[in-house]
Amino acid sequence: MLNPAAPDASRTKMKEQNQFLVLIVDDDKETREVLEMALSPDYRILHAADGEEAVGLARANRPDIVILDMNMPRKDGLWACEQLRSNDGTRHIPILVLSSRRELEQKLEAYSVGADDYLEKPFTMSELKAKVAAKTRRLEERLPKEIAKGNLVLFLERMEAMVEGRRCPLSVLETRLLAYFLMNPDEVHPRRQILTSVWKDVNVSDRTVDAHIVGLRRKIAGFDHEIVTVYGAGYSLKPKEEKSQSSRSSN
Repeated sequence: MLNPAAPDASRTKMKEQNQFLVLIVDDDKETREVLEMALSPDYRILHAADGEEAVGLARANRPDIVILDMNMPRKDGLWACEQLRSNDGTRHIPILVLSSRRELEQKLEAYSVGADDYLEKPFTMSELKAKVAAKTRRLEERLPKEIAKGNLVLFLERMEAMVEGRRCPLSVLETRLLAYFLMNPDEVHPRRQILTSVWKDVNVSDRTVDAHIVGLRRKIAGFDHEIVTVYGAGYSLKPKEEKSQSSRSSN
């Protein structure tokens, strides 16, 4: 977690890179646009028009918060909530339900399938922003100061890794990139997904991912895991022994 008492330039830049991603789910395009207009100065935004699209986007992009309308004609919010809570990759994401239904039974049903909060329509934008801000504060409080994997420890605030006692200073992007793989090991990550998660809304090419991964590999040489290229698919963090075994089996 960043230290607000020490807002030096590097940490301020890290904070900017850590802007939270909000998934807005509503079948009404105008409503989505209004919500985006209210939240976009402080958050990155994804849109979905129904529950099925929302679940797919959430699994691919891992948003920090989902704002979910209950009443949609195709795969409604209750269905989406159940799907998000049943998947290991999305079960932890806070879900804020929006609904025009005020009956206690409707609220209890939303909570029973995994909603974290419930906001009745009509609501004010200040109320919505306050609820989203409260949830992001809790997320920030849970961010680790360090991440350990194998013989490597990544210190997020210091922007450096230690590999068997050797210091490896990192840039802001290298810190975010390494943290992303350490927190999502063994999964195959397409370049576009890495760009969305690490570079956020900065417009860069797929080659940027390749170049940064090459540089990161050099800096953390000696790490007993490696960011391996999965040809045609993306990258994955694997133990080096597992990588060598898979290479031998393919020969």
